[in-house]
Amino acid sequence: GTALLIAGNNTLNDDITDLRNGSGLAAWPRCRVTDSTDTSITSASLTTINWDTEVIDTDTMFAASSTDITIKTAGLWRLEAGGMWAAPVSGTAQRRQIRLDVNGVRAVFREWSVAPNATSVPMDVWITVSLAVNDVVTFRVYQTTSGAEAIAWTSDTGRPALEALWLGPAS
Repeated sequence: GTALLIAGNNTLNDDITDLRNGSGLAAWPRCRVTDSTDTSITSASLTTINWDTEVIDTDTMFAASSTDITIKTAGLWRLEAGGMWAAPVSGTAQRRQIRLDVNGVRAVFREWSVAPNATSVPMDVWITVSLAVNDVVTFRVYQTTSGAEAIAWTSDTGRPALEALWLGPAS
């Protein structure tokens, strides 16, 4: 094979270093929060998740032990949330829903019917949306079983629990 080397041009490496060090692009408005414990979700009840761990917040968008993040910089934002539902109760088909609300109004949601005896179910949802200063982003979940169902907010799923990333000014 042929290798391409551009002497003196380490832009990609510099950007990666900036991200790791919290400077450059990483200093753009961004917030990622998680919950350090599994949350029990009551059947047929739309539930707002309470976050207790701030992973990164470059724009003071998160208040400790809050259910939401508040946008502090207007513009185009990438919102994403995800988690891992526990395996469904044996022999029972179930419905799972996750959604992102902006100012109490559903912005995007994802629903999945889960077959009986399935393994645990990872779900995520995302949207790119124009937001104003003081818009509030909330992550809510819903499930239908005969009882409470756990949803885990752990980093081993490879997804953030709730994240907002500023992409730039809205056009």
